[in-house]
Amino acid sequence: MRSFYLAATVALAAASAHAQNGQSDQAHTPQAAVGFEVTGSTHQISVYPANPNDAYPHDALLAGEGGRTDLSCDWADGGKITACQVTADQTSGPGFGDAAVNLLQTNGAVYDPGRPADRFKAGKGLKVAVLWRVLPPPCAMIDATMQSDVVECADFTGVQMIADMYPADAADQNIEGTATADCTVADESGHVTCNVADEQPPKYGFGAVTVRVLGKYLTVRAKQPGTAITGATFHVTMVFKPS
Repeated sequence: MRSFYLAATVALAAASAHAQNGQSDQAHTPQAAVGFEVTGSTHQISVYPANPNDAYPHDALLAGEGGRTDLSCDWADGGKITACQVTADQTSGPGFGDAAVNLLQTNGAVYDPGRPADRFKAGKGLKVAVLWRVLPPPCAMIDATMQSDVVECADFTGVQMIADMYPADAADQNIEGTATADCTVADESGHVTCNVADEQPPKYGFGAVTVRVLGKYLTVRAKQPGTAITGATFHVTMVFKPS
């Protein structure tokens, strides 16, 4: 099987615990991750929309529900997916079956069987599972491991970007990793600059991805309103898990 996600496939065990302890970020709409598991390692599906929230059943997204929908589909010349039927639905809420069919048939989904001789010829019997899940609140991923007496996470939009930056060699070998960054607050707006303090296993690029994502997508704020934060330092660890 090959599985892949439209949104972040990085997970933090500590962030899950953070969410289970009742801590949440009410300022943000929940962020969905919609994934696909296709029979055969060379099979590929290109799916739109790029924002998985647009495909997720709305009430289920707000309730944090997810699961797995299995389908059998055909595909026309050019790879357009057609005639999908739900064969199993292991989800925790309503609407996922119809959403899976709509996602594959009405959002420009294209199937590539991965064999040059058959590429984009019509065919039958595509077995695909749509994997539904709701990600932890953006700051949960940071707050779970952030060490600072002065600042806390204000926003972390990079939760949607990490999947695209997952180190290629690590993803190909299904390798998990961690990276710890030493960060400094650059200005009173809460932007940060970071350096790699540690990464395990080394040489796969987990550290480089971490500092790039934190520097571009993380902003912090003072724990005590009115406190100056420029120059404040903190440590944060990110845990990478392939889908």
